[in-house]
Amino acid sequence: MFRSFTAIALLLTLSMRGQEIEPALVASNWSIGLNVAPALSYRQLKVLQEHQITPYIMDSRNEHEIPLITGHASIMAGYALGEKFAIEGGIGYSRFGWDRPFKDLLFGDQIDPRRGFIYSTDDTAIPTKFRETFQYLDIPIKGMVSLGNRKLKWISSIGVSASILMRASHISIYADDRKEYAHENFERFNLFPVISTGVAYRLNDRHEFRMEPTFRYGMLKIIDSDITGYLWSAGLNFGWYRRF
Repeated sequence: MFRSFTAIALLLTLSMRGQEIEPALVASNWSIGLNVAPALSYRQLKVLQEHQITPYIMDSRNEHEIPLITGHASIMAGYALGEKFAIEGGIGYSRFGWDRPFKDLLFGDQIDPRRGFIYSTDDTAIPTKFRETFQYLDIPIKGMVSLGNRKLKWISSIGVSASILMRASHISIYADDRKEYAHENFERFNLFPVISTGVAYRLNDRHEFRMEPTFRYGMLKIIDSDITGYLWSAGLNFGWYRRF
């Protein structure tokens, strides 16, 4: 009887020791994430060289041009510097631009403000809208701070994106949804400071979902002309991150 109890106790001890030496799975400081941000984009105009007609052009553009719904997307790699701080970098795509509905121009012949074409009011081929779009390849880097130890945390970040212009297009849109494209020559490089603040929800030790209102503004002018512009956008970023 005593030998039986001894054998059982020995087996239990060996089993407990086996469980103790089994390494625990701990998430590393590295993470990778996917971000998608629908946004509202526009521009801020600035006069570089003033002429007699410059104020009229500025007023006309500011009156008739409207923001455009665009978006941004990126793949980011992050490294946690502790419980509250992290740095992230990656690669992404962004689209900026604005619209100009042609039906709002009611004076005399219709004039394309970007290309100088004149359309007769009797011309049935008048576009209903002009659109300017800018597509960038982004290389973003940012620092992030998070507060809270529970599943739901407040996060905030600030960073900058070095952006290379891939394509700039002047698009004429017609009533039958036909589009005509003309590619424009704009500055090839821009810098976009980016700020965001929002919440992160930790699904488990590995996965995290983020939602952050985000604002970005182009520091460099988009074209070297009498009137130039500085691009900006405001959107809501949705991110999914996985720690390794």
